[in-house]
Amino acid sequence: FFLCHHKVGAGAVARLIKMVLMDLSVGKVFLDSDDLLDLPSLFGTVSEDVETLVVLCTQDVLLRPYCLGEITTAYMDSVRTKPVNIIFNHPSDTFITNIDQAVDMKSLHEVGLGPETIQ
Repeated sequence: FFLCHHKVGAGAVARLIKMVLMDLSVGKVFLDSDDLLDLPSLFGTVSEDVETLVVLCTQDVLLRPYCLGEITTAYMDSVRTKPVNIIFNHPSDTFITNIDQAVDMKSLHEVGLGPETIQ
């Protein structure tokens, strides 16, 4: 499992879910604050080492570039994705169309993910 989350909105929930999954002995549970060695390998981890991406859907999860990158990478590489709706309003068509105005896309551009791919 890979727990995709916005730290402010779901950091504590992510920690709780990791502890529960580890108690259930479901295998490796990736939580960036525990397991991230370096940012460049983040999307590779999602692509190559993860069976299920768990997206903790909070108000600002889609405003975080790395969360967008994790979700997009999982989609592009057919990684099973399970949303957990905590407090989440589905994005409007306007938000999706103008994603590059709402989110700092620099870090995503560096790894080849542009607005067109994320949309």
